[in-house]
Amino acid sequence: MKKYFKLYNIIFYLQSLILFFLLGTSLSAYAGAGKDQGLAASSIVLGYGFITAIFAVISSVFIVKFGKEKVIMRLNIFFILSIIIIFVLLLYR
Repeated sequence: MKKYFKLYNIIFYLQSLILFFLLGTSLSAYAGAGKDQGLAASSIVLGYGFITAIFAVISSVFIVKFGKEKVIMRLNIFFILSIIIIFVLLLYR
């Protein structure tokens, strides 16, 4: 049980939540999920982002349970680089 609450695992949970929320909202907006929906468009896009983030956090718990510390550390580096790239792309879009 202590394995789930180590600092690098908590950072992994938060990074997967942020990364997959950004990916879910960006890809659903790009695909036109809320097109011609009026005021409900933003709720639809945020809903897809939320669902994607929840599935990512659930899967990250299983990755922490069955994965090794070294793999999780590398995923942390990959996730933070991905988050930075997505923020830069969204800012300069």
